Amino acid sequence: PNRPDGVLEMDNSTVLDEQLLNRKDIKTYQEITGAIMFAMTTCRPDLAHATNSLARRMSTPRVCDMLAAKRVLRYLRGTQRLGLLFRFEADTGDRMALEPAVGHRT
Repeated sequence: PNRPDGVLEMDNSTVLDEQLLNRKDIKTYQEITGAIMFAMTTCRPDLAHATNSLARRMSTPRVCDMLAAKRVLRYLRGTQRLGLLFRFEADTGDRMALEPAVGHRT
C-alpha cells in the first residue's frame, strides 16, 4: 500500500521474504537448485529460465528464493507425465519437429 506521501509501505510478509536463509536452509536451497539444474540439462529444457533465476542467488538466498525453488518442485510434480517429443519429418528435409507429448516421459 502507498502512503499519501508516495512512499511504498512493506507489510511484515514482505520483510520476512527478504530475510536471508540460515546456513542449514542455504545448503538445502543449493541442493534443490542443483537438482533442478540437473533435471533442466538432462531432460527438462522448460526449466531453463527458472533455473537461471534460482542460480543467481546461490550464495545468499532469501526466504522468497526458497519459496520460488519449492514452487518449481511443485511444477515438476504436476508435470511428470508431460514431455517433449522430437520427431524427424521426412517430408521437411533436415528439420526436426518438436511437439508437446502428453503422457510420454522424457
